[in-house]
Amino acid sequence: MTRDDFLKIWNIGSVQVSPPNAMTFVNAYPEIDGRQVRLNFDLYTEEEVYALGEDFFRQLKAKLPELEEFAKQTIAEQNLNWNDAELELSTVTFRKPRPGNEGFYSAFALTFEGGEYCDEGGEYCDEGDEYCDEGDEEY
Repeated sequence: MTRDDFLKIWNIGSVQVSPPNAMTFVNAYPEIDGRQVRLNFDLYTEEEVYALGEDFFRQLKAKLPELEEFAKQTIAEQNLNWNDAELELSTVTFRKPRPGNEGFYSAFALTFEGGEYCDEGGEYCDEGDEYCDEGDEEY
């Protein structure tokens, strides 16, 4: 697969690639369901991204809404006090092990941005709210 093929699949005009001699990454910012989502390939070269193939990227694009919904359901089932209506997919990350650590894990992650965090009663904390200011905890 070529860069042009990748750009056509995601309907984007460019790909961001790390400078030479830096940690390698490839980023693309396609629009998915009317919003911009970052595709991040951490520790991949541009050639390695394209080597994943056209079929892989077409399937990813087709399955992304289903993966997003599955992640939102999982968050809701875990009762993490997030209003899933406010969760928005922001980044899809693929990460390879660092050179020399090939025996370690690779990763695939969906990252969401959410609205305000709820307190235990399901109420949203407003800026300056006494409960939230006094109850702030470091996690």
